[in-house]
Amino acid sequence: MLAHIRDSRDCPQCRLDPAAQLESERIQAEEFIYANSTTQPSTSPSVHASTADQPPDAGTGQAKSYAYWLKPAYYVTTNGDVIVVYNYQGGAVPDVKVLDFKRADLRERFDDLYRVLNPKAAAEARQAKVDKLRGGSSA
Repeated sequence: MLAHIRDSRDCPQCRLDPAAQLESERIQAEEFIYANSTTQPSTSPSVHASTADQPPDAGTGQAKSYAYWLKPAYYVTTNGDVIVVYNYQGGAVPDVKVLDFKRADLRERFDDLYRVLNPKAAAEARQAKVDKLRGGSSA
């Protein structure tokens, strides 16, 4: 997993102290990018977290800009209370909202969330998009 915020150069306002024990520090990160490699497009979603006083889609623009470069199958926005999952369409057409639920409903909706975002399903969805763009199928 790569966190977009790696040190204080990435987020000066976070005041990360490399000498401090990070588990004792509480920072707020806006964007997490889950990736297997820094050189390959991500099959895992980009996740944008806003503060609870913002609407859950407040970070959609930023999440879409990361998705443009990472080319994931999905991206997620949340304000900590509402979780929204989008099927990334590559910028040519509007992205499709596939899940939208409150954190209080996470137990009931976890299977739906996992069905879409588990690594295998996300990789397969991404590959299907690549195949469609290339006019063929993977096999």
